[in-house]
Amino acid sequence: MAAAILHFGDDRCPALPVLRSAGYRVEVSDSIGHLRTKLQTGVEPDAASMTDESGPERQEAVSLVRTTTAASLILFRSPDGDALPDFDRDPFEAEFDLIVPCWVLSSEWLSEVSMWLSNPG
Repeated sequence: MAAAILHFGDDRCPALPVLRSAGYRVEVSDSIGHLRTKLQTGVEPDAASMTDESGPERQEAVSLVRTTTAASLILFRSPDGDALPDFDRDPFEAEFDLIVPCWVLSSEWLSEVSMWLSNPG
């Protein structure tokens, strides 16, 4: 069965069509309320994802994922973001299991996501 990914907010990379074409089941949650409902009443996803431009609710979304599921948390860094995580500048990034810069070729980051979901941690 294909891994399930629950994405919060907009897909500004765009990563979701690439994930879907690779066979992942991707569902989008566009609000904290919808995310909460999906995490508390739905089937637990293998991963949750968002972009770094998900807005003011992003920390609430991360906290919600971390407290209600064991799913991996993936950050798709927007095309204008830095290449590498900067935890001193943005401690929010330390919350993520995997950070994927969107400027990297999709074949490369898709391979990284696949390896991570196959062997988290």
